[in-house]
Amino acid sequence: MRYLKKKGDESTIRKVVNDDRTKVLAVVGTIQDLMDRDLLRIEGEGREQYSRDTYMCIPVAGYERCAGFGATKEEAVSRAVFRKEA
Repeated sequence: MRYLKKKGDESTIRKVVNDDRTKVLAVVGTIQDLMDRDLLRIEGEGREQYSRDTYMCIPVAGYERCAGFGATKEEAVSRAVFRKEA
C-alpha cells in the first residue's frame, strides 16, 4: 500500500492506494482533519470516544465499512478491515 496526498494539502489526510496506484482503498487522517474537510461527522456519545489527533482509516465504497484507529496512519490502516462486499 502507498499513501498519496493532494498537492499543496498540508493536512494529515492521505489516500491509501494499492502498490501500483490503480485503486483507492481508503482515506486516512486525523479525526480533526477528517472533520474539518467534512469527510467525517461524529454525533452523540461518540464525540468524546477518541482524541481529535487520533488517526482514522475509512475504507472506500466496495469494501466493508470497518474503520481502523491508531496513533499513526500506519497503525490505523493496519487495524482497518479491507474485505470486498458480497
